[in-house]
Amino acid sequence: MQINSKFLEAARIERARLEQDSFPDFMDNGFGNNYIVKCNGNALEVKELVRKVLLTINYGYSKSKWPNLDEWLTRLPSQFTCNFAPELDAEEAQKHIRWLSALSYRQKVAQARKKEKWRLGNWLVWMEPSERLWFWWGATEFGEKSKQDYFFSCHQSFR
Repeated sequence: MQINSKFLEAARIERARLEQDSFPDFMDNGFGNNYIVKCNGNALEVKELVRKVLLTINYGYSKSKWPNLDEWLTRLPSQFTCNFAPELDAEEAQKHIRWLSALSYRQKVAQARKKEKWRLGNWLVWMEPSERLWFWWGATEFGEKSKQDYFFSCHQSFR
């Protein structure tokens, strides 16, 4: 797995910030996005799950080969992986591609707007070093402690 040095440095910084549960402090490069995530009274639990998932993905960058789907299923928390749609087998995937290819542009846009669950394999593609465009910078809960409805997350842009 070929990874450039800038990506590896950004991944190293992300790993340190995830391991320390860093506060989303100032980013001196001027690039980044802030998100407020609404939870169901379990913001701390959700934030910890996000940290575990991203830290697991981050350790995947230190391997000589990007893990395959089965390897990720054994590494990632089941509390995370159980929320994805089932993977398609090769025949189902080809059938889906043919169906999607036959749609008009407007139909494809309408299809893309539907709120359907992602497949873990599709999500993992966007975490690969060649595709990933952001890194975790930090997060903190806010609001009433008794409710823990929200957390604030900050991501640093890459590239």
